[in-house]
Amino acid sequence: MEYDLAICMGNSINFFPPDDLQLLFSKVAQALKENGSFLINSWTIAEIAYRTFEKYSESKIGDILFSNEIFFQLHPARYRVECTMTLPDGTKEYKTGIDYIYSLNELERMLNHSGLILEKVYSIPGKKEFTLEDPRAYIIVRNKRKDK
Repeated sequence: MEYDLAICMGNSINFFPPDDLQLLFSKVAQALKENGSFLINSWTIAEIAYRTFEKYSESKIGDILFSNEIFFQLHPARYRVECTMTLPDGTKEYKTGIDYIYSLNELERMLNHSGLILEKVYSIPGKKEFTLEDPRAYIIVRNKRKDK
């Protein structure tokens, strides 16, 4: 079965290390119809991540306090996030997460290798093209592959 559209939202593209991301792009290309679209949403592409990097962040959702210590690492570029969740009773839970950081050029090269074409990058889909000041990117990709 082939699809007209594939969507990867919520910065989840950045959870994949390079080899896995390349494989994902290849699978998306195989699943999309010719000229089908692939929409990627990210706030951890290099053009945003390097400008907005903070070593610590804190937020509260409901009664749970989230404290994040963030470490920048190279080869491959990524954030390692050590999260402490403090529950209302004072109990703490700990989680570690990794967000890989890809530049738009790196993503385009990987997409092209899979037969996909990066067409546009927006900060507001269809309305405002992405600039370096924007906090989020919506990457519009088209499947140009004819040799399935």
